[in-house]
Amino acid sequence: MSKISIKHLLLLAGIILQFGLQAQVFNQMIAHGDGLFEKEDYYGSIYFYERALKMDSLNVEILYKYGKNLSLINNHKSASRYLYKAYLIDRGKTYQDHIYELASAYHYSGNYRKARTYYNKALILSLIHISEPTRPY
Repeated sequence: MSKISIKHLLLLAGIILQFGLQAQVFNQMIAHGDGLFEKEDYYGSIYFYERALKMDSLNVEILYKYGKNLSLINNHKSASRYLYKAYLIDRGKTYQDHIYELASAYHYSGNYRKARTYYNKALILSLIHISEPTRPY
């Protein structure tokens, strides 16, 4: 093998290792944040979710959890921003109460027009889920 191909191989291995380590660190941050959230340490969990957002700012799970934590510490204006970002990406498919929580964040931040819009969407969505027939197995 020539020296050039060995250099390329080592560079490629280093890049793969770096991405693997970043994914592990990212998952650890989420796990720490979730653990603190379960203990009702919302300020502590915000710290870890914030760090995870710096690594992946389009991750619906982190955007949602970060926004929910911000609501729990009464920072509703910021919460509505992050919950809305998560809603734009996911359209409320992953988390059932997402649209309602977004409406509540708008409500408590004083943005009543947007709150009404999203409360209506949450109501329509809940009526659709109620009216769906269940299938017997």
